Amino acid sequence: MLADYPQNGEFASAQAACDSRAYPPPHTNPEQWLTQVTATSASCNRKSFNAPTPEYQGPVYRHTRSCPFGNTGTQCNASCDPPKKMVEGQCVVPEPDKCESTVGNNVDHMHRMGDFTGAGVVGGYVPPPGVVCDGGCQYASNQQPAKDAFRFVNGDPSGVYGAYGYKGNGVSCTGGEATREQPANGSPTAEKTSECTNKVTDAEGRQQYSCTAVDSYTDIGSMDCGEVNGVHQCVPVPPKPRKTDKTTEVEVTEKTNPDGSKDTTTTTTTTTTVCSGVNACTTTTTTSTTSNHTKSDGSPGGESTSCTGPGCPDGDGKTQQEREQEEEEEQPESKVSGGQTCEAAPTCEGDAVQCAILKQQYEARCDYEEAMDYDGKKADIEGLFQGEQFELQESEISAPSFINSATRFLPSGCPPPESITLTSNGGHTFQLKYEPICRIASDFSWLIVAFTSLFSALYVGRAFGGE
Repeated sequence: MLADYPQNGEFASAQAACDSRAYPPPHTNPEQWLTQVTATSASCNRKSFNAPTPEYQGPVYRHTRSCPFGNTGTQCNASCDPPKKMVEGQCVVPEPDKCESTVGNNVDHMHRMGDFTGAGVVGGYVPPPGVVCDGGCQYASNQQPAKDAFRFVNGDPSGVYGAYGYKGNGVSCTGGEATREQPANGSPTAEKTSECTNKVTDAEGRQQYSCTAVDSYTDIGSMDCGEVNGVHQCVPVPPKPRKTDKTTEVEVTEKTNPDGSKDTTTTTTTTTTVCSGVNACTTTTTTSTTSNHTKSDGSPGGESTSCTGPGCPDGDGKTQQEREQEEEEEQPESKVSGGQTCEAAPTCEGDAVQCAILKQQYEARCDYEEAMDYDGKKADIEGLFQGEQFELQESEISAPSFINSATRFLPSGCPPPESITLTSNGGHTFQLKYEPICRIASDFSWLIVAFTSLFSALYVGRAFGGE
């Protein structure tokens, strides 16, 4: 608190003001205490140890910039400049909130919207949180559609993720907010690993070894996501999301014959998982076996190959997977023009779903910008309340004629009596009549209308600045 002691200036607390008048060394300080007089003043008392009554009493006052009297731990007066708060009985300037500097700062949060269930449909849709926490500070959603959408985040091939915009509100987190996630990096990633075992000779003299190679490629790509006819759906846009995981296992068996010739059998098993665009991932397995015979002089003695699976080449040397990829790349892309500003609506040709999502995003963005453009709409709003119909005119109203001509909004008839039959005590029947209540309501109806009219007139008059 702040306390003012006569001729001694301003102190951090009432006790500090009182202590400032203590006898300096080498004198022995007498007994000294504070007594609260009012909510804004106190009395500083001091007497010698052997004195029966206080030999000095001095007032301590709380002024405009002060805190309530006493070491109570209550907040200081909010009118302090800068505001102060109570800390261990002292009125101190609080440290500035670390989140004040985040007001208006824009950040993006990556949110998992749901799972792809087929044909780009997002199942189990979860809307983005209204508030996220980053660095102990809150950021509120701008209520706009996702800026971008992508998949394959954190090795999750079925998950659908969106980057949503948030703005700092200068408030510290309370602990119940979702944690902000930084949007994923859009750069493609590739990884290759390989490993081979040592040769092992079995009882028949055959040498065997195997090698395993893993080739992974991930491009989170880009998508447009929105709600079409009540269904959340995504369509790919260049570059399309694509993920490929290929694992190749090779087993080699070598056998040397008594005549010095050699037979080598190589079995290659390739397992490929492909996720493209908004389609579900597909996994295929292709097995190829090649047998080679080498003569004793080292010349080729013949070769045979067998293959099963979609990865086997056709007569033209292309595999089924290569053909499907070519067909996908040949599909025409949607063409979009305009839409950069709300004055020019976008035109879209191609995929109907993609065009519908684009239109929805354009309308949502422009509706939001228009709703927030108060300066541009200020003149229009003021114009709504201009004209003769909004000018106040003095006139006299005959209260009796107004009341008598009032329009009813409920029927004027009285409800019929209610009958109640008891199942015990002989089954007597009683009637509850509304006539007395209706009579009272009819006699005082003019008074009810009068009071209602008076209240309405006062309410409208004050709305237009009247007293």
